[in-house]
Amino acid sequence: MRLSLCRWARPLSANTRHDKLLKLANKYLDERLSLVEKSSDLDNKTLAVRSRRLKELDTLPDLYSSYQQSMDTLHTTEKMASDEPDDILREMAAAEMEECSAVLQSNYNSLTEAILASNAHSQLSPKGILLELKAGVGGSESALFVQDMLKMYTAFSDSQRWSSSLLSTTYVNNEVSGAIKEAILEIKGTDTWPLLRFEKGVHRVQRVPLTETQGRVHTSTIGVLVMPVVDKMAEKALYDEKDVRLEVMRARGAGGQHVNKTESAVRLTHIPTGIQVSMQDTRSQQQNRQRAYQVLSSRLLSKRMQDEIDERKKGRISQIGNMDRSDKIRTYNYPQSRITDHRVNLSLSDLQSFFESGVGLSWFVDHLKTAEQDALLDSLLADA
Repeated sequence: MRLSLCRWARPLSANTRHDKLLKLANKYLDERLSLVEKSSDLDNKTLAVRSRRLKELDTLPDLYSSYQQSMDTLHTTEKMASDEPDDILREMAAAEMEECSAVLQSNYNSLTEAILASNAHSQLSPKGILLELKAGVGGSESALFVQDMLKMYTAFSDSQRWSSSLLSTTYVNNEVSGAIKEAILEIKGTDTWPLLRFEKGVHRVQRVPLTETQGRVHTSTIGVLVMPVVDKMAEKALYDEKDVRLEVMRARGAGGQHVNKTESAVRLTHIPTGIQVSMQDTRSQQQNRQRAYQVLSSRLLSKRMQDEIDERKKGRISQIGNMDRSDKIRTYNYPQSRITDHRVNLSLSDLQSFFESGVGLSWFVDHLKTAEQDALLDSLLADA
């Protein structure tokens, strides 16, 4: 049975925002009711979409009811605190006002979170992620910074009790130089996606290179891609085998005669999208093939998610893409020992600790999550 709008008409602080939230909640309650009442005579694909959407909206009725009740309770308590003739009862009501307000705020937050969850970019809970780092502007200094970022992400992974492993590494010259052209780091563990998905974008470093004799600060950049790890059972649903072109070849670069004389390197091309994956890090063609398919699946899922995000943005007054854009997201200033995240305009000092253990990364993520939720809610309320 559809819940009605609350009866409390007294102005609140930010009353318009509350009214719009209630209007928005009723919109989703109407949607849920419509889905429940729909005929079950549907094809399997439509039924799956309907079931998934119902699951997203499942908690709304109870949360809406709790929010409505807490507003009624606060209204009754306020009236008693101002109009009750009995002094003792009036004082008791006044004392309960703070608690009632806290309950109302808590229920408001819960309802807001449920509405945001039903409009989230993706209801993903992958078992892990792939971080793909690529050197950008700055030549060898950029490639050296890729190595620094890899060490930071590995240290942060250890601090979260996750497991990490390098799937692929391409050095500029050789491994001794430490300059990495591109690398793919796999991180597995709980909440890897929610915590690290904001790392996608261009990271800028400002520091004096070891080869700089004049002490001048150079600016370099690297690009970071974040992709969810796809469960093996779900991989096949992302592509048709006939759409993937498989090529094997001799590996290039350092590694001895075995690497260079056997066809252990693998290149996959997903023909419909043009996505290519090359893998040559192990001496086994089978292992390289497995890793290549894993990366291909993650890239295809990442593309599907981005398409979903773009679709949800259509027609909105406020765009939510600020948290996702692939431009300059963070600057690491070594001379001033400062890290600045440009999406939320916040900075941290102690750059050394950040790179040694990832200290401060969670702090940035918390603010990025809040900013993303605020932007999404503002957009939804503007359209309500």
